[in-house]
Amino acid sequence: MFFVVTTGRSGSTTIARTLGQIDGCHSVHEPEPALILESTQQHCGDVAAGTIHAMLRETRFPTVNGKVYCESNQTLSLIIPDLVSVFPEARFIWLIRNGLDVVASTYQKQWYTGHSENHSRYEDCSAIEKAWIDGRVRADRIGEMSESEWEELNRFEKCCWYWGYVNRVIEKDLRRCAPDRFYTLRLEDMPQELPKLVKWMGFESSQLPMMRRDNIAKRVPFHWIEWSTEQHAAFARQCGDVMDKHYPSWRTFTGKEAQLYVAPAIAGLAQKVDELQKSLSQKQSELNSIKNNKLWRFVRFFFKSAVSNDKGKL
Repeated sequence: MFFVVTTGRSGSTTIARTLGQIDGCHSVHEPEPALILESTQQHCGDVAAGTIHAMLRETRFPTVNGKVYCESNQTLSLIIPDLVSVFPEARFIWLIRNGLDVVASTYQKQWYTGHSENHSRYEDCSAIEKAWIDGRVRADRIGEMSESEWEELNRFEKCCWYWGYVNRVIEKDLRRCAPDRFYTLRLEDMPQELPKLVKWMGFESSQLPMMRRDNIAKRVPFHWIEWSTEQHAAFARQCGDVMDKHYPSWRTFTGKEAQLYVAPAIAGLAQKVDELQKSLSQKQSELNSIKNNKLWRFVRFFFKSAVSNDKGKL
């Protein structure tokens, strides 16, 4: 039995579908109940442990139709001790993605605004969107900050705090509760790491799974190249320790790492330029349409005639 623990916007859908290609692996992504609210409530101590333990026992099973159960679900990252308590033989895959890219994505997807990327008001959001908004972990709810300290953070730094905090929780709980039963995998390394991961999971597959990116952001991420000096400082404050450990050259971006992160940034900027060009072309087309309008021609003619008459009087 395997659980993939990670933050949001870190490839949980991608790895679920990738592992689902392995013979003998029943891989699912955020199955019902997804525990969106329950996991945060449990982590914050708002509910008794027995409540979520019962939910886990009733909805998750080590095998399904003779296949080994594997669940990829960001909400599980906050309840690792509970998973270990209910499923003492379970193993974990800690999927981590570069924090710069996660913050770029979560910020653009309107995290910590109180609404979703699809609606500008909470009241207009769907039930599932409201659950994610209400279930998103906050520093003031877990006692790491006071309410006033949390509210003083701007939305960008809250997104930074989220990535740093959740990954620190994952590492702490895995080392304490399942020290010899977890595999750390950087999303960026997944293609070349798959053979080792499949072997660690104990599967023998005649054909290795093919990785395919899923759940790609609808909006162009707010890439770190566009961040202000203050935003870079906020990221270093909230995420620097975790980044130093898992992405040690992140402060310099030289060599191979530069290729990994600068290329997506250039692609994102190119997409924005393309969108601006399309918008400009559309505006030009609208302007031409107005110029060709008979009423517009009459107004111009009338205006020019009026100006000429005024000049003649002078």
